[in-house]
Amino acid sequence: MSNCCDDRSEHPRISSDSSLDNRIRTISALKKGALKILVTTDELFHCIGVVDLERVVNFDLPDGSPDTGAETFIRRSRLTGRMQKGVCHSFVNPGFDDDVRLVPKLIELVKSVGNPDDLPKIPDFMSDLAKKTYGRSSFESTGSEFWVENDVVFVKTYVIIPNDLQLSKNMAKRFRSRVWSPFLKYLNDPKENFVDYFAGGVVGLFKAKYNPNGTTLFEVVEVYKEKVPSMSTGFVRCTPWTLEYVGRNMEATCLHDSKHTLVYEYSSFKTDRCQIWVENGVVYVKTYATTPNVLQLPKDMAKRFRYRVWSPFLKYLNDPEDKFIDYFSGGLVGLIKAKYSPNGTTLFEVVDVYKKEVPVMGTGFVRCTPWTVEFIGRNLRATCLRDRENSLATNQLATVSDQDRQIGICFVADYINIAGYGQNKAPGVQSHCSYIFNRNLGVIRWIHKNPSFTDHPVGHVKNGEKPKEEIQDVSQSKFRLGKWVVFSAIEKQLKKEEVRKPGIHRITARKVEETSDQKKTRTTDGILEIEASFLFDHKELEDPENQNMGWVQRKPLLSKTAHFWDFDLGRVEIYPDVSKVILENIETHRMNLSETDRTKLKEEAIVVVVDARVHRNWMVNFKNYPEAGVFTTHRVKNIFYLDGGRCIFKQ
Repeated sequence: MSNCCDDRSEHPRISSDSSLDNRIRTISALKKGALKILVTTDELFHCIGVVDLERVVNFDLPDGSPDTGAETFIRRSRLTGRMQKGVCHSFVNPGFDDDVRLVPKLIELVKSVGNPDDLPKIPDFMSDLAKKTYGRSSFESTGSEFWVENDVVFVKTYVIIPNDLQLSKNMAKRFRSRVWSPFLKYLNDPKENFVDYFAGGVVGLFKAKYNPNGTTLFEVVEVYKEKVPSMSTGFVRCTPWTLEYVGRNMEATCLHDSKHTLVYEYSSFKTDRCQIWVENGVVYVKTYATTPNVLQLPKDMAKRFRYRVWSPFLKYLNDPEDKFIDYFSGGLVGLIKAKYSPNGTTLFEVVDVYKKEVPVMGTGFVRCTPWTVEFIGRNLRATCLRDRENSLATNQLATVSDQDRQIGICFVADYINIAGYGQNKAPGVQSHCSYIFNRNLGVIRWIHKNPSFTDHPVGHVKNGEKPKEEIQDVSQSKFRLGKWVVFSAIEKQLKKEEVRKPGIHRITARKVEETSDQKKTRTTDGILEIEASFLFDHKELEDPENQNMGWVQRKPLLSKTAHFWDFDLGRVEIYPDVSKVILENIETHRMNLSETDRTKLKEEAIVVVVDARVHRNWMVNFKNYPEAGVFTTHRVKNIFYLDGGRCIFKQ
């Protein structure tokens, strides 16, 4: 069967790569009856328009979620239904998850729009598959998949274990071999299936069953030995040990507020945060939920998120009777009882609320909602530039405390020491040094302990891999590039009547220690790339009124000062070549949406993931900071919707 779709097939074949003349000529031959068999692709299927088409054969079922797949299936097969006759054959592969999830939808289609005489023709294996996949959710849309087999709840989702080498000794001892999922929390892995296959710090896929044992709710039963892309799985790495480590080592964290800082207590986790059980074949859950305080959101966000109910375990919830909204005010956390009842946009439905007060302590994680994340993303500039007068990054004459431990990235390993040359050079000052960037302090010098500098290694060891040649110690300057470090900022004491110099001249990094990566970084042949992300803002890249122009006229009008703000990198420049890639892919995606989806998704927040590099004029730019950035975007890696994660573009 696959040979029919092969380029070497003897049957005529057209696709989106075929020339227009070839398409017209081939389709015309089919309509006239001169051509009996035509092999084509889904992109052109709806354009053929042949009357009295006797038979359509789908060699595979559509990809994607069941709802999207069902719509595509209808479009593919409707050609044979235009004259209320004709046959559509579709091949179902029980080994493909997408096919298995689509089976119940196909049976529903036959029952709702098909001839009653067709019902007995449903193959037995499809009926069996439909029974087995009862209650099965879409993994692509939620990041987790629930289903019931013999009254036992099973889950497929992401999981991770700690990298002991990146933790302090006491933390490594406590967290060693602990298996964590953002959806299921700690997991029991009695046979060490996950621990044996995946290295610490690596995200993997697994299958677990509901089997509470006092400290955990689910037990690992199988590991999917397939590589999980790091893109879009960063949320899995927000683990208890990561939160504790950051809390221990970074006092000047982004949005730091000592009165409202949430400290994760290892012993505070309780399994009653999410209780799951089965009644008469229906999955029920008791867990926490919240709804937005629309008075604290901008008007457009308040309009989109009003009446939405969110749970960190179950994502969006359907609340048809407004039970949660009627009882709990916006911004409050409450306990709910929900049942598994997928309706296309949500997986669970609120059936009851527990009318008791939920303590604020220990429930802060519930408030990390889609609207909170979007609100923070929209206000990153204000966050990064708060207290500008007292921030060394924006006021080079400000003072710093040597008691605070800072965190930053070594973005230049060997460069001229700006304070070590010229007529006023002090004796013994080294001519070269490394440079660290910290959002609050800006660019800080890191003096070499070993003045001699050799070439950069080809690449750095990451994620606990064994070094290939020598130990990559950051005391050696050639291994510093791309390393995240914790340090103290030491200010040179002023002599009597000495004029205060800019911070980059008088402050150096001391007591420097390597720490875990705050962002995904890599170095190749001395070039540093850092993964960063931001919310798409059309007005930042160009005047939206230019959107209808052709790119010949449009590109010169793209903004030369476009940028975004990042917690770790500060201001990051976006130049026209990158802006063009972002705009083209988002516009192409929107053009391919249905009218309904285009309207629904028009105001949704979009995340752009990029690789950033050090700006070639970083020293000049830093003198003008924050009007210019030390980093610039190099390439676009991924574009997706913030709410739900639907992919728009992937490199």
